[in-house]
Amino acid sequence: MNALRHHRGHSSFLATGWVKGYLFMAARLKYSLPKGRLRLMARVWSTLRVNHYSPKTQKSYLSWIRQFILFTNKRHPKDMGEVEINQFLLDLAVKRNVSASTQSQALGAIVFPYENVLHKRISSLGPIVFGQKAKKVPAIVW
Repeated sequence: MNALRHHRGHSSFLATGWVKGYLFMAARLKYSLPKGRLRLMARVWSTLRVNHYSPKTQKSYLSWIRQFILFTNKRHPKDMGEVEINQFLLDLAVKRNVSASTQSQALGAIVFPYENVLHKRISSLGPIVFGQKAKKVPAIVW
């Protein structure tokens, strides 16, 4: 367990909020449940770890997946598809007013469990409304 807590000196990452719960749940459930019985977030985290994603990327991906699940009223991603992903991305652009790069990061995080954990192909997302880049106004120095 100490190796899990102090992985490459990232103990501060592991000690934050709800992510800590998933990490310890994954470590404990790994030995107590059959392989296919791990919960989705624990399986996503485990897959991220096996593929050597950085701790910050792991935290970011888990956060986006959590936001997506909460946006869809806590429905399981295996019951959802392209329509719900488009609705979430549209909500990010219109209501939350996030940048295009933030939307792109959210899209990558949401597609990750479909392709790597659930083994479900996301075929076509259709037209995605991306946030507009802010126009830079030149500063006048006197």
